[in-house]
Amino acid sequence: TLKFGIPGVAAKDAKDASGLSPYGQIVAACHAFDELTRYAPGRPPLLASDALRALVAASGSFNPVVVKILVNLLGLYPGGTPVELDTGEIAVVYFAQTDPKFLDRPVVKVVKDTRGQVCRERVIDLSHVDSTTGRYPATIVRAIPPIELGLDVLPHLFGE
Repeated sequence: TLKFGIPGVAAKDAKDASGLSPYGQIVAACHAFDELTRYAPGRPPLLASDALRALVAASGSFNPVVVKILVNLLGLYPGGTPVELDTGEIAVVYFAQTDPKFLDRPVVKVVKDTRGQVCRERVIDLSHVDSTTGRYPATIVRAIPPIELGLDVLPHLFGE
């Protein structure tokens, strides 16, 4: 196991990913992401969005190009991430945008209304600006751990 300088990621060696082959650097970043997003003794898993931010913050441990590609691939809010919108609604990230300038504006499925009640799902592209108002339809306030909502995200991504 490599030492990454990220709290909660296992470390046995005093190495970092910079001495690895390009393929090894990709695997190292993915391995760290995986470790951060699953349960470990003494700490709960991080949300995927927080794990990606931790990788970005650990700039000296990973090839920054590899981390950027990983973030661009997954988006800041990877598919399946439950989020609270500034409208008060709860949504599940359906997929990330392909345009890097909209990494924080994925396509989402609204699953709970402003009262927290399950509602008829609707898909919203958070990067789309309304031509009448010049505003985005909503903005993500925060990612929410699925366990906090008691929500199984898979049916919202793939149907019942």
